[in-house]
Amino acid sequence: MYDFINNQFSELKDRGIEKEDINLIISSHLKNEFEKYNKKLSSKVVNTEQLSKLVSPQIINLVENFLENCKSKFSVNYPPAVFYALSLHINSLKNRNKSVQRLKNEQIMEIIEGYHEEYTCCLKFASELEEKLDMKIPIDEVVLFTMFIIDIETEETNRKPQVLYILHGNGTATSICNVVNTLVKAKNTHAFDLSLDRNPIDLYDELKSYIQKIDNSKGIITIYDMGSIKTMLETIIQETNIEIRMICMPITLLGLDASRRCMVDGDIDNVYHGLMKDVNDLFSKKQGDKVLITLCNTGEGGALQLKEYIEKYSKLNFEIIPLAISNKKVLLTEVKKIRELKDIHAFVGTYDPKLFGIPFISISDLLNTDSSKIDKILDFSVTDSSKIDFEPIYEYLDEQLDHISVNKLKKIVPDLIEDIKRIEKLSIDQELGLFVHIACLINRLLSNERVPANLHTSRYIIKYEVEFKELLKIFKKIERRFKVVISDDEIAHVLAIIKKL
Repeated sequence: MYDFINNQFSELKDRGIEKEDINLIISSHLKNEFEKYNKKLSSKVVNTEQLSKLVSPQIINLVENFLENCKSKFSVNYPPAVFYALSLHINSLKNRNKSVQRLKNEQIMEIIEGYHEEYTCCLKFASELEEKLDMKIPIDEVVLFTMFIIDIETEETNRKPQVLYILHGNGTATSICNVVNTLVKAKNTHAFDLSLDRNPIDLYDELKSYIQKIDNSKGIITIYDMGSIKTMLETIIQETNIEIRMICMPITLLGLDASRRCMVDGDIDNVYHGLMKDVNDLFSKKQGDKVLITLCNTGEGGALQLKEYIEKYSKLNFEIIPLAISNKKVLLTEVKKIRELKDIHAFVGTYDPKLFGIPFISISDLLNTDSSKIDKILDFSVTDSSKIDFEPIYEYLDEQLDHISVNKLKKIVPDLIEDIKRIEKLSIDQELGLFVHIACLINRLLSNERVPANLHTSRYIIKYEVEFKELLKIFKKIERRFKVVISDDEIAHVLAIIKKL
C-alpha cells in the first residue's frame, strides 16, 4: 500500500494532475486495499476466546478500551470484525517492530485531512501503545489505525439486518437458506441446523458463536421452529447485547401433530379441521399497541409516577405498564408475559435491565428534557443532544488558516452558531460543517479573496425572507468585529447549509 501511494503520488504529480484529484485516486485505492486487508485479518477469528490465543491480553485490553472511547466519541458501533482485525494488526506491528516512516508528512496530511478528529484520536492511541508496549509506531501506521475506525462509518450506511433460519434436522435450515439466497441474490440469509442427537449445551455454544460471527451490528431476524430455541436466543441476547428478533414458524410441531392425529383418527376431515384450528389460533393472536414499561426498584410509587408523567406530556399514546421489580428473574418472567401479547417499545426508569435487546431510556434523560420535547426522547429521534468537542477542530484550523487566529475564532464562532440554532435546529453534522464554513469565510474575507457567487440567492431571499433577515443581523457581529462586508451570496451559502438545500 505504501509503495503504491509513494509511486502513484509522484507519477500523478509529474503529469500535472491537481492535488485534489491525486488524493481522490490514492484514497480510493488505499480504501480498496485496506478493505481486503481488514477482511483477511478478521476472517482468522470468530470470537474473543480464539483471539486470545493469537494476541496478548494486554493488546486486547488496549484495543477494547480504544474502540470503546471511539464508540462514545463518534457514536459508531464497531462490529467484532474491526476489534479482531485491529488487534491482529497491532500484534503484527509489535512483532515486526519496524519504525521507519514510509510516507512523507505532506502525503499523510493529504490522506487524513478529511478525518482530522479521528486521526487525532488515533495519535493518542499510538502514544499509549508506544508507552505500554515499548514499541515505536511511525506516523504512517497511525493512518492505518484511522482507516480501521473510519472504514466502519462508510460501511455502516450499507449494513442491513441479517436473517437466520434455526431449524431442527440435518440440513433443513441450510436447504431453505440456499433457496432464499438463490432467489433473492442478497446473500443476507444464514442457516443453523439443529441436529436431534447433539448435546444442547454444545449446540448453544455453537449457535452463540455463529450469531456473533454473522452479526454486523444491525441485528438479526431469526426464524425458528420449536423447542428451546427461543430460550437459547433470549440468553444469547442477554450475554452479547446483539439485537435479535424472533419469529416462530412451528412447521415441525405442526408435522408432529398431524402425524399423531393421523395415527388415532381415521377421518381425514377431522384431522384437517383440527390442524387448521390450531394454525388459526396460532396466527390470529392479536398484537397490542406498543407499550412502555416504567421501572423502579424501590417500590411501585416511582414507576407509577413516571407513568403519570409520561401520560401527562406525551402525545404518542403508548400504553404504559409500571413495574416495581428489582429481581431480574422475576422481571424476566413478567416481561415474557407482556411480550406474548404486546410490542414493548422501551424500558424507562432508574436502571437498565438489559433484557431481550429492548431499548432503555434513563429517567434522567427524560426529566432533564423540556416536557414539550419528551416525545423526541421516547421515540429515539433526539440525535443532537451531545456537544461537539471543538478542540481538535481548532487545532486543524490553526494549521489551515493564515489570516485569523484560533483565539479570535473561539471568542466569536461558537456564539454565532448558537444564534443560528435559534433560527433552525441543526444536526451535529450541520453544526460542524457550519463552524468550519464560517471560520473559512472570515479567513477568506480577511485575505480579500473573491466570494463565490450563489445562483440561488434571489430565490432564497424571497422564499426564506424571515430567516435571511435574521442571518443578516447575526452576521453583523462578524462585520463589525473584523471590519469586513458579508455579501448576500455568502448569507445564501449559510442558508443552504442550515436548510439542507
